[in-house]
Amino acid sequence: MNQERMPTGDEGTLCRWQRLPAVELPATVVHVLDRLAAEGYQAYVVGGAPRNLLWQAPVMDWDLATDAPLHRLLAWYPGSHPGLPFGTVRAGSHIDLTLLREDLGYVDGRHPQAIRPAPSIESDLARRDFTVNSVAFNRQGVWSAEGALPDLARRIWRTVGDPEERFHQDALRVVRLARLAMTYGGLLEPGTLAAARRERSRVRSVVSRERLWGELWKMMAADDWAPYDQVGLDTVYGRIGRRRLAWPRPQTTEARVLYWLMEGFDSLSGALDWMGEWPLSRRQRVRLAFAAKILWARPDLERIAAAARSPGPGSAILADIARSAGYAGGLQPVRPALTAQDVVSGWSLRGARLGRALGEMQRLVAEDPSRNQPAFLVQWLNAWVAATQPRSQHPADGSGSGS
Repeated sequence: MNQERMPTGDEGTLCRWQRLPAVELPATVVHVLDRLAAEGYQAYVVGGAPRNLLWQAPVMDWDLATDAPLHRLLAWYPGSHPGLPFGTVRAGSHIDLTLLREDLGYVDGRHPQAIRPAPSIESDLARRDFTVNSVAFNRQGVWSAEGALPDLARRIWRTVGDPEERFHQDALRVVRLARLAMTYGGLLEPGTLAAARRERSRVRSVVSRERLWGELWKMMAADDWAPYDQVGLDTVYGRIGRRRLAWPRPQTTEARVLYWLMEGFDSLSGALDWMGEWPLSRRQRVRLAFAAKILWARPDLERIAAAARSPGPGSAILADIARSAGYAGGLQPVRPALTAQDVVSGWSLRGARLGRALGEMQRLVAEDPSRNQPAFLVQWLNAWVAATQPRSQHPADGSGSGS
């Protein structure tokens, strides 16, 4: 057990550190650990779980490490295992079980060229990215890389070993450094930060767009973007600036992506071009583009709210933005009390003219939902039909009833 000297004033983290072997774990995790122990193998809780338990943060995923041979793990847990080339087997929902391993050389800036079994948990921890992620525990004790406990106590983000080497091995660590600090708070150790800034220029050339987009999506949940700016991730993500917006950051992830784009791009075309470079889903792309076209027109809050009330692919994003800006009125989508069939049967409109009428009626009720009454809309439609009657036809007789 690696028991390090604890910095003064951090007794809370020390107490939680000492209690890790007795912490209550989910039944599914206990089952995996007990199964391995019953077969005579060692197993440890590793990765982000020990860190989050010490910081009293939620644990979403459980990473376990073991000295059991891979063929035994595959016999116990058959199925699809995306991490199998790196000795990782999916042992249950949100539970990954990985061989104690050492990494043998990195050739592509992302993945080890080969792996081999590690002789001890200490050797396994020595290959990990940051000291705060290099803790392992089980019922027998707690192990860590050098410096882990002081850094956990102070929330210092520092690489295990030489930062230049760690970032050169896997360039994704540059982005993870910022994203983890944004998520959990803390300070970037100066040497680690300097190395990350030197390595950031090669990130896009060696890390897939899908992986980078996944990291950015996670960042959107954060409120503290100082680590992003410290590392200089605009170099990675291609945003061209940072300007202050008049309304606060919204709550939903999609709305935050749009907010982030509005901070960085003056023009709608720039934002749309940026979306085209990244692997957004078709649904994300449609929703964000719909909302972006409205917001880049610089509407006031009332117009944003009206657009949110108009059923469309980006209305939920616009509603979140209006709500975050302090709009107190209703933001639920409003559909006109008269349907398209009502308009066709009552006013005999067809084609483009029908489309115009329906669009104008939708805009009318979205701007002021109190207008969404059949009697009001009938009166409005009579006036609209008369005013837009083609000159070659007789004037409308105003007899449409819509009923």
